[in-house]
Amino acid sequence: PAAGRKSEAATAGAEDVKTRVGPQSLKILRKYKEAGTLGLTAYEAGNAAGLLHSCYWKRVSELRQQYMIKTMYAADGKPVTRVNPKTRSSQEVKVITAAGRDWVARHAAR
Repeated sequence: PAAGRKSEAATAGAEDVKTRVGPQSLKILRKYKEAGTLGLTAYEAGNAAGLLHSCYWKRVSELRQQYMIKTMYAADGKPVTRVNPKTRSSQEVKVITAAGRDWVARHAAR
């Protein structure tokens, strides 16, 4: 394609991603709701939602930016972490917020 123009494949791909973002975010957020005060890491949420094949970490990041989930803190004020079994690195544990619970409730029928 000419400089600055998107190919048909790129445009179709972008549309496909847009149609999945909402449903993927909702699946992940439902898993955070189910986890309650135990919370989940991004990997745990992606795995529980059956989305390890996709960009689950991006959806988790977006949910955090939208204040649907937040970092869980220990009594000492430090973020709670758990080890990702795939990468063996520590990941912060997130919990659902009131806004996140409301969003899940509004989309209960989906």
